[in-house]
Amino acid sequence: MIRPGGELRFYEHVIALGQPGRLLLQLADRSGLWPKLAGGCHPARDTAAAIQRAGFRITTSERIMFAAHRLEPAIPYILGVALRV
Repeated sequence: MIRPGGELRFYEHVIALGQPGRLLLQLADRSGLWPKLAGGCHPARDTAAAIQRAGFRITTSERIMFAAHRLEPAIPYILGVALRV
């Protein structure tokens, strides 16, 4: 548990802001195939909103596109720091 004033550093995949990426990630997530192949990963979540709902204030964040392998499609990630309120 992070105490009030404590820092959370995060790097997590997030839902794409625009189309067609947003729709593709939603379809991959709902298909059940992506979560099974990726160890429970859900690429259609709004991670920043979840962090804020959990009682944190995001102080810095950056959205980036990343692919772990050249044959894998690049998907959006969020990298940042949040403080426990």
